[in-house]
Amino acid sequence: MIRTLTGYSDEIDDVELAVSEILEHLNIKENLLRNSIGIIACSLDFIKSGVVRALCGELPFDVVGINTFGSATALGGGYMILSVVVLTSDDASFSAGVSKSVEPNPRQSIEELYNGIAAGLDDEPKLMLAILPFLPRTSGDTLTKCLDSISGGVPIFGFVPSDYTTNFRLPLVIFNGETYQDSCAIVLLSGSVRPRFFSSAIPEDKVLKRKAIVTESDGNYLKSINGTLASEFIESHGIIERGNIWGSKVIPFIIDFNDGTPCIVRVLNMITREGYLILGGEAQENSTIGFGMFDSDDIIDTASCLIDAISETSHDCLLIASCVTRNFILELDNDAEIELFRSRLGNDSPFLFLYGGGEVYPAICGDKNCSNRFHNLTLVCCAL
Repeated sequence: MIRTLTGYSDEIDDVELAVSEILEHLNIKENLLRNSIGIIACSLDFIKSGVVRALCGELPFDVVGINTFGSATALGGGYMILSVVVLTSDDASFSAGVSKSVEPNPRQSIEELYNGIAAGLDDEPKLMLAILPFLPRTSGDTLTKCLDSISGGVPIFGFVPSDYTTNFRLPLVIFNGETYQDSCAIVLLSGSVRPRFFSSAIPEDKVLKRKAIVTESDGNYLKSINGTLASEFIESHGIIERGNIWGSKVIPFIIDFNDGTPCIVRVLNMITREGYLILGGEAQENSTIGFGMFDSDDIIDTASCLIDAISETSHDCLLIASCVTRNFILELDNDAEIELFRSRLGNDSPFLFLYGGGEVYPAICGDKNCSNRFHNLTLVCCAL
């Protein structure tokens, strides 16, 4: 059994007040069991003001996390806040650490980290929580594949920082009060741990039936579609006009790897001078590609469907990550998804909700978990 403690503060400038407020919520002297791990999601301001460092200094266990565009617990939700959840247990174990820089050799750094953390467990890991850095030169797919391979396919649930103003600003990985731009933090869970996974992406009826083939790509650089320069192909479909992106943040690219696993959703980040598309994740050659339509109603509908599915199961804690692009689609009603989770889950289901810059989640094939995959524009949940 895992006991879940949650804390919250919107006090940025008064470090002592913020820390005391969160510690009062957690009440760790009365609630802490033998093994514990903390997970933080906060705006950049809490890092700069020293609240994160001070809070981690008061907590007698490892703490991982990210700075994020928005987060929530049952206690509160929004954008200029700090949310924290503590998982504590007598029969589940947690082992955590942070890697060296994952550039330029991600596998070496991640393997060294994983082996060191795994050695701290008495049993085989049953779940990995992964906090990936936001890096333009090293895609989330690359890091996810490294973690999947090195761990031997341990189910991974994770996310990427999403610090955002008019563009991505300073996305940071947090470990024990320190911050990192190019490192990966992971937590391995063993013992009495039975993770269940839920996801909700684009509704099938919002995927256009007209499909094409990826004929040339390099990681997340999509170079040609149906033998045509990628930018020219999507311009012919009205997605861009004269090289300018229209609605790129809200037009999903639906990638089918044609291997029996569910489709992956990608977002278009930018177009290079050569006319290549830089996506939020890889699009392998010979994959099928299609386009979708997604509006604010779809965001709320998919979130409601996820909550319905969660409500049918018993759980001690919910970790929920929504792609920050989903929030952009909500436009002026940008509190709607956060408030939906807070109102529907209430105080009966301890949870941490956050907006990420990418999501890691096991692809589901029938009754089995397939390989771990990096996602965009997806709402994912891990129930413990």
